[in-house]
Amino acid sequence: MKKTIAAMASALILAGCMTSSNSAKIGDQLFNKEWQLSQIDGAFIDTEIVKQVPNFTLETGGRITGVGGCNRFFGDATLDGTHLSAPALASTKMMCIQNEVATIEAQFMQALSQGVHVEFLNESEVTLKGEAHTFVFTR
Repeated sequence: MKKTIAAMASALILAGCMTSSNSAKIGDQLFNKEWQLSQIDGAFIDTEIVKQVPNFTLETGGRITGVGGCNRFFGDATLDGTHLSAPALASTKMMCIQNEVATIEAQFMQALSQGVHVEFLNESEVTLKGEAHTFVFTR
């Protein structure tokens, strides 16, 4: 019985270390870099339509800033393992034309608010997968 409890405790501690290690590794790759949106749901961003490419920077302390396509946004974000969320973002309220740019901005803001799964494709390309949309960012 004591061996079983010790083994379970060791497994939990190890799992916690792996999560912390994984989060730290992802944070090292993600933090303090400007990431620009290149694809949404497999479709490349048309820079003829989207003049100000959506982007974000996640600071080490958890502050996130960026541009959704029209409006600037900012707030606090949490990176827990491979889960990134920013449920209380504030943004400017520019008078934006309701087109593809506004749609992309709304989808990205909603995904960050609900939380996304972070996965690096390589050191300069990261996927943020939300409930409804998948975003690919590059730097």
